[in-house]
Amino acid sequence: MRARHDGDAARPMKECDPIGNDRRRARKERVLGDDPHCVRCGIADFDALLPLNRRLLEDHHVLGRASDPRSTIPLCRNCHAWMTERLADAGVSMEEQPTRVATLAQQLRALSATMYMLGDVAWKAAERAAALASPPEPGP
Repeated sequence: MRARHDGDAARPMKECDPIGNDRRRARKERVLGDDPHCVRCGIADFDALLPLNRRLLEDHHVLGRASDPRSTIPLCRNCHAWMTERLADAGVSMEEQPTRVATLAQQLRALSATMYMLGDVAWKAAERAAALASPPEPGP
């Protein structure tokens, strides 16, 4: 299992294909070099770095593009790349499935991974709101 992207709450997420995941990461390391980072924001996460010829916001297919091309949410390129990697880590195939039951299984996995990510976003927003609501401590 590997730690999650955000580094705050390092809850592990199960990897269904660790060898394939390591192979993808090694390929990115070969292409990106020893010290990859985004020139604009400084992010140094291999999973998030993409070529520059794409839009700023992309449609993330919540249930998988092959099984439901209309169910989308907008994500920035970095978050979309990160989310796609999490789907691959969880064993969600991007290919059309041979049966309806297999399609349903993939949709549920994809939905679960997306909800997991959105849950973290909501939790962090709640923590920030709680911090704003707390009165400042009196000084000495």
